[in-house]
Amino acid sequence: MGLLEPLFNKLFPPLTLYVRLCRNKLEVRCIETKANIIKSSSIDFSNDRLLIADFLIAEEFLMELIDDVLDQKGNFLQKKIQIVLQPIDRNIATFCSVERKTCRDFAEFSGASKLWLCLDQSLLTDDQVVKLMDDDTELLSEHLRR
Repeated sequence: MGLLEPLFNKLFPPLTLYVRLCRNKLEVRCIETKANIIKSSSIDFSNDRLLIADFLIAEEFLMELIDDVLDQKGNFLQKKIQIVLQPIDRNIATFCSVERKTCRDFAEFSGASKLWLCLDQSLLTDDQVVKLMDDDTELLSEHLRR
């Protein structure tokens, strides 16, 4: 997009989604509109070892919830989104690089133009989500860009 990208982003700012990835369940909240959805998948995408064991099912499920939260089903023009993704699994103390890469691909393939990966397990407030995005030195987050 080049020179027009800053102007485009000013006219049509991206929406921020806070996504909590749990076993076969997603929580999606839009920071700007406060719209929120928590839903379990009818088809398992997790197994006992991985939060995302079936990538395509998880990706389609996230895209469905994003459409619901942003109320954009059937719209020709999709809104630009940035995601703060928080994988939640009480059985995993640390996430290895493969799991982080899986989370990154999961968010990007679901439409995120920017991604922040929060490896802390605590529920974040909207203010904490915004602070995490503004603070690249946050120890518990990993800022990933496409």
